[in-house]
Amino acid sequence: MKFKPNAKATKRTKNRFNEHTIIRISDEGGLMSEHFTKEFSENVNGFVGKKCQAFCSTERNNKDPRYPRWFGWIPVDEIEIVEEE
Repeated sequence: MKFKPNAKATKRTKNRFNEHTIIRISDEGGLMSEHFTKEFSENVNGFVGKKCQAFCSTERNNKDPRYPRWFGWIPVDEIEIVEEE
């Protein structure tokens, strides 16, 4: 499943999609999804009162082995599903 920022998306959300190839954490299929038990949260710092979904990047950052991928929360009201071909 692919996502993109919608018309209501903030600059932060748009930047994340411009900077990374983003997938849902549940679709990651590796260590991140194994250790991550909650895909949705309404208690994300900085997004109080907004339902957020967990995402990660498909690409890895070889420069910093501590953080091999981007991981973060994006408000669900700022994204939309892109129809897959």
